[in-house]
Amino acid sequence: MKSSKAESSNIPYLCGGTFFTLLLEVKSASRPQRKALIGTADTVSQKSILAQLIRLIKSDFEPPSNARSFDSVQSAYKSCRSIKSVYLPFDDEKLIASFDQKVQENFPEALSLMTQYVKNCFDTASDSMNWLGRALMSLLSDDKLISDDECLFYKDGGMRKIELLSLKYVCVPA
Repeated sequence: MKSSKAESSNIPYLCGGTFFTLLLEVKSASRPQRKALIGTADTVSQKSILAQLIRLIKSDFEPPSNARSFDSVQSAYKSCRSIKSVYLPFDDEKLIASFDQKVQENFPEALSLMTQYVKNCFDTASDSMNWLGRALMSLLSDDKLISDDECLFYKDGGMRKIELLSLKYVCVPA
């Protein structure tokens, strides 16, 4: 998670904190309403959503027992502030390379993990996944730091940004 002058002058831009904030919007827009209808409490916290997101790239991740430490890291991450922490492995080059390799060499397994993450944390029965897909595509479109020719991994192969933006529908876990 790096924040630079180029990013701060290019608003909006896609960073981990922006992505995480969008995930929280989906959760807060759908989950409590659904739970209220059936009379149960909302059990998926921001901490849980972030911890499960981290587990996608670092399967053995456990949040610290000191909740305040994780809360402050989570807050900095949501704000797109650059922070070095053992609790946020998103800038660990080896983990990123390993995750990229898993996605490229065994996409069905990676997709299964990402799909399970979405099912665990978000209300997939409502329109929230459509909203999230549109929000991500809009943000990607507006981010001038990502060139139209930048190759992004989507589904089981690479697509240029311009091609991805031309899709009518997107699969959020992919």
